Amino acid sequence: MPKKVYKAILADLDGTIYRGRTLIPGAAQVYSFLSKKGIRWFFLSNNAGRLASDIAEGIRKLGMPISDDQVINSASALLNAISKHYRGSKVFVIGHSKLIAGIEASGASITEDPTETDIVVVALDTNFTYDKLKRAHIAIQRGSLF
Repeated sequence: MPKKVYKAILADLDGTIYRGRTLIPGAAQVYSFLSKKGIRWFFLSNNAGRLASDIAEGIRKLGMPISDDQVINSASALLNAISKHYRGSKVFVIGHSKLIAGIEASGASITEDPTETDIVVVALDTNFTYDKLKRAHIAIQRGSLF
């Protein structure tokens, strides 16, 4: 039977690599050992409240020398899609200020007017209001991507 060759590892973060602000015991050693064997690591998160670069910085502070491009989260997937397919779009965002800044840096503009919205983005928003929900709903009813 041929030996399996692994090229990459997709690792969840919270509870797999760290718990809260503490690295899981042995995570850095396994990362180092497998990285030296040429196996690439990618870290996945559904947390859109932080940019992938912020998550990567947090992992580095815990002692794992990773690069920003090794972290893929829902925000980075969104920013990549905007950059590739929706530059120039007007986006209504329910989400944090860093996500909004990332959307703008990806080539879209931010709007709060549901009648001019092309895309509605919803993520964690600690300043959520029902007015934001109402405007998002109107934009979606008018045909905005969600």
